Amino acid sequence: MVGAAGVPLTRLSVLVAGLAALALSSLLALQFGAVDLSWRAILDAYFHYTASRSDVIVRDLRAPGLLTAAEVGAALAVGRHLDAGGNPKSAG
Repeated sequence: MVGAAGVPLTRLSVLVAGLAALALSSLLALQFGAVDLSWRAILDAYFHYTASRSDVIVRDLRAPGLLTAAEVGAALAVGRHLDAGGNPKSAG
C-alpha cells in the first residue's frame, strides 16, 4: 500500500490508525447524543456510579449500543475477509 504522499504504509501503521480512529469515534459516541454529556459525567458513570441520569444514559443506553455496533462491525469485517477467501490482496 502507498499513502497519499507516496510513502509506503505498513500493515501495522494501517492497523494503528484504524484502532485510533475506532477509539476516537467510540469516545465521541459516548459523549454526544440526544443529551450531550461532559467527559467528567462519562468517567463518573464508570468509576463513581450513583445511578444519576447521566450514569444511566452512559451505562445502560450508550455503552451497550456502542459495544453492539463494534461487534457487528467486527463480524462484517471478518465476513468480508472470509468472502475474499482469506486473501487480503483480493479484498476491495
